[in-house]
Amino acid sequence: MLELKTVSEARKIVGKIKPMGNETIEVADSLDRFVATDVISPEDLPPFNKAMMDGYAVRAKDTFGASEENPISLSLIGEIKIGEISKKEVEKGEAIKIDTGAIMPRGGDSVEMLEYIEVEGKRVKIRKALTPGENVAKRGEDIRKGEVLLAKGHRIRAQDIGALSGLGITEIKIFKRPKVAIIPTGDELVEPKRKPESGQIRNMNTYSLSAQIEKCGGEPIPFGIIKDDPKILREKIEKALSKADMVLISGGSSVGAYDLTLKVMNSLTQGKVLTQGVAIKPGKPTIIAKIKEKIIFGLPGNPVSVMIVFRKIVEPTILAMMNAKEKIKVVNVRLARTVTSSTGREEYIRIRLEEKEGKLIAIPLHRGSANIVSLVKADGLLRIPRLSEGIEKDQMVEVELWD
Repeated sequence: MLELKTVSEARKIVGKIKPMGNETIEVADSLDRFVATDVISPEDLPPFNKAMMDGYAVRAKDTFGASEENPISLSLIGEIKIGEISKKEVEKGEAIKIDTGAIMPRGGDSVEMLEYIEVEGKRVKIRKALTPGENVAKRGEDIRKGEVLLAKGHRIRAQDIGALSGLGITEIKIFKRPKVAIIPTGDELVEPKRKPESGQIRNMNTYSLSAQIEKCGGEPIPFGIIKDDPKILREKIEKALSKADMVLISGGSSVGAYDLTLKVMNSLTQGKVLTQGVAIKPGKPTIIAKIKEKIIFGLPGNPVSVMIVFRKIVEPTILAMMNAKEKIKVVNVRLARTVTSSTGREEYIRIRLEEKEGKLIAIPLHRGSANIVSLVKADGLLRIPRLSEGIEKDQMVEVELWD
């Protein structure tokens, strides 16, 4: 009989994950990698007070009371182009023309926009009162020298690369990508390029798992299909452990395939089976073991089960190896129809989001664990708690988005 663990228990029994080692790479090549140590800003950004509009640098207090009906006249004393440093100081009753991005002159604390200015020879008329700092980006306004720009475990995005470049940071220390071996098993499996014969199916799991591994920051190491033979499976696992930081075994859909994986895991030297099943639907026959401090997941064979178990249990483990946390996006929507569920297992229902009368509704899709197309059509997952019998139509539910 299966010794089922809840999803949260399954994640906990994996234990404290030792973070990967780190490496230094070019910032330009760092997209989607995970920061290995806090990145500290080496300077202020912007590095000087700069004009945010084309206009005239002035002292804000000289504009107080200015309006269309009652403009205030100031003396025009010069012009500052972008990249120039003005030697002039704005004093009482004075203004300097300035370009967007140019360094603010001493004495000037705000910029009057061109549309509120009328030039008359060496004087300008101000038609709008300003507040100190208006239309000016102050030195260090974006980030101060010594502040943390990116925290350890942060996944690098395009805007992060821009900020790093703006601060002159061209190299960054990131976690190495966890290497994850994928071993597909099953006498019935053939590769996608082959036409299946009677009783055969194409190997989907290697490819969906590889994509999921890459998406969460890992490096997939696919092994070829192996038959349901304990000796061969054991040899493949041992080889995978020598090459990878984690091993995923995608089993056939039969009870025999589950028994084979469990038997081999129990026979491995220095190995310990942590759970023989998880109270999740789909994905109940999931095995978790630890061999030589490396985690092995024995995943079901059905493609939907594999992807959902990966999402809820394997992915958080891979992220923990890079000191990163899950970032789950959810939407609150109304359920289009009643969903029933048997108690005992935490169930994940595939959901399509559809707009109706200007509002999103959640439409439950086919629940079969072999129906991969239902995941293709799905926008997210609806979690039914383990002790719940379902959710009634028209209730507001939280749908976890899956992009």
